[in-house]
Amino acid sequence: MPDPQYIPEPEACVDAVIKHVGKKIVLGLPLGLGKANQFANALFNRAKSDPTIDLTIFAALTLERPRLKNEIEQRYFGPMNARIFDDYPELSYTQALRQGTMPDNIKVHEFFLTPGNWMNNAQAQQDYISVNYSHGARTLVALGVNVIGQLIAKREDDKVAKYSLSCNTDVTLDIIKLLEEEADWPIAMVGQVNTNLPFMTNDAEVGADFFDFIIDNEALDFKLFGPPKMPVSLADYAAGFHAASLVKDGGTLQIGIGSLGDAIAYALILREKHNKTYGELLNRLGDGTDLGPDINTRETSRFKAGLYGASEMVVDGFLHLIDAGVLKRRVYPDATLQTLLNEGKITEAITTKTLDVLQEAGAVSNPLRAHDIQKLKKWGVLHENAKTQTSRKPAKKDLGTKLKGGILLHGGFFLGPQSFYDQLKDLSPDKLNAINMTAISYVNELYGDEELKAAQRHDARFINTAMMITLSGAVVSDGLENGRVVSGVGGQYNFVAQAHALNNARSIIAVRATRTKAGHTKSNIVWSYGHVTIPRHLRDIVVTEYGVADLRGHSDRDVIARLLNITDSRFQEGLLNRAKSAGKIEQTYKIPKAHRTNTPERLHALFGPAQKQGLFALFPFGTDLTDEEIRLGRAMRWLEAQTFSKPKMIKLAISALIGGNPKAAPQELLKRMDLDAPKSLRERLLAKLIAYAINAAEVK
Repeated sequence: MPDPQYIPEPEACVDAVIKHVGKKIVLGLPLGLGKANQFANALFNRAKSDPTIDLTIFAALTLERPRLKNEIEQRYFGPMNARIFDDYPELSYTQALRQGTMPDNIKVHEFFLTPGNWMNNAQAQQDYISVNYSHGARTLVALGVNVIGQLIAKREDDKVAKYSLSCNTDVTLDIIKLLEEEADWPIAMVGQVNTNLPFMTNDAEVGADFFDFIIDNEALDFKLFGPPKMPVSLADYAAGFHAASLVKDGGTLQIGIGSLGDAIAYALILREKHNKTYGELLNRLGDGTDLGPDINTRETSRFKAGLYGASEMVVDGFLHLIDAGVLKRRVYPDATLQTLLNEGKITEAITTKTLDVLQEAGAVSNPLRAHDIQKLKKWGVLHENAKTQTSRKPAKKDLGTKLKGGILLHGGFFLGPQSFYDQLKDLSPDKLNAINMTAISYVNELYGDEELKAAQRHDARFINTAMMITLSGAVVSDGLENGRVVSGVGGQYNFVAQAHALNNARSIIAVRATRTKAGHTKSNIVWSYGHVTIPRHLRDIVVTEYGVADLRGHSDRDVIARLLNITDSRFQEGLLNRAKSAGKIEQTYKIPKAHRTNTPERLHALFGPAQKQGLFALFPFGTDLTDEEIRLGRAMRWLEAQTFSKPKMIKLAISALIGGNPKAAPQELLKRMDLDAPKSLRERLLAKLIAYAINAAEVK
């Protein structure tokens, strides 16, 4: 490829792109963090002002600042938005979608919506495209993509600029490969440099000639979008404990974002660092009576061999697992080499026997050829300056000391709080080079290099979350039965399918047993549902805060019984009666006594003492929120739970007027809400309401 054009301004880059590809533009934007926002906005605004431009945007997980609905939210979230999201440039197409002002010549498709954010937007719902994450590149090519706008990192070595796809190698690497093979139309690859973006190496590192246009202007730098951590509840911790007890030492791990992902990582670290406490708590939670023969015991040991990570999303929990010595099993890019490591026939330490074993297994030839010598140097079996000749066996002095190029974690994209980006930037070269951001097809699929991936991913545990589980074992993760899309399939199906295809691998779906909305608590384990993400024939392991249900290979009757055992006890009998009415379980069946106390109160009794000892913090890996904001957050959640109906709102308002005493509430919290010195009747009433909520939440 020729050298790129360096253009400092997005508007000038739009001119160059239109000249290069014409006025019919299909713009591909990476999922989440990696969008070239200012370039995308300049292109959108140009198309908005010029109806002769036909613009289609294909994206996923478009990030927005939290939208604030009322004055209380403004007072609470407003300062946080200003501090955390700072100068983040909103994407213009989201504003047009929100306002219903999308021009006729512009169309926006997403294949993964920010969870829950677009439920009531008819245009976004109608233009959503449902595809697996790993099929995103294929879909883009089918749409005729001819422009890609990606945020990139840059560094200079010996005055030579190097670039990194950083947070989003996922679809980009796949689509470039597909376009080289299939596209017969002009393509504009646009990279926009942001100096705040961590520079990731390995497959993420590309040369300048990867791009057609590079926008490099520090004035365009913006603070990376860093969504704050969600608080981790006791139910999350309990589910995390159950999931962590299914993870085998020496195996493979995939987890996702959110409080359940944090709970799983925390439990794995507790298992390694405080093994006795971990075992005692696991015993108190229960022994997992519904485990199948291939996972017939809970895993309680520390991590001697350690884990390897293969996850479409890299979350900060993985970095904490690396630091804790849990994620430490490195994998290598050769199936024979990896298999020999798995079988213990060689180790990462090089000995005089290492080469003999590699030759016997056919990893390299005997006698060595030139390309074998280069391969051995790349692996570290021979040191870089070895003078080995093809006709001779290497001398002992030519041998290296340890295998090189091992990877602890393969990922496709990353997103997290600001502290996570800072951690990535501060990684030592060894840890940084052990993380390989790569194509989503590599992480999410087995086809292509099947033998290598199977060798790397032995004893895999792919842990994903869901909204609901039906009693037949089908999984609901991305939408509602009325057709509205909550988020998207993403890579969940890919990992479930991998778990069934790989030997000794399991898919673990974690779901909270209940949800509460508008004052009503409902079970997330349901009899049936009019939409599913993962069909019943792919059912495997389900985890709630109340235990583990191993469903793989079991009859419908046994699947129902096992899921009832991890259902909240308030809903067990009703669901059991549905199963009996349908003839799917015998009329005489009763839920075992050991599973009839699945209640939040029992979880609090189990975890309460450990919390008092400093375990199970609300934010186990830290938070961008201040102490005042954490305490106010409890009050906001309490307030929301009390105002789900008009009668409840009126009742609360009366109670606050009578019992809301601002002077009795912590003044630092009222000050944070700018209500410590109310200046009007409205502010005095708000101060009473917030004071009442603070006191009620802190007493609770």
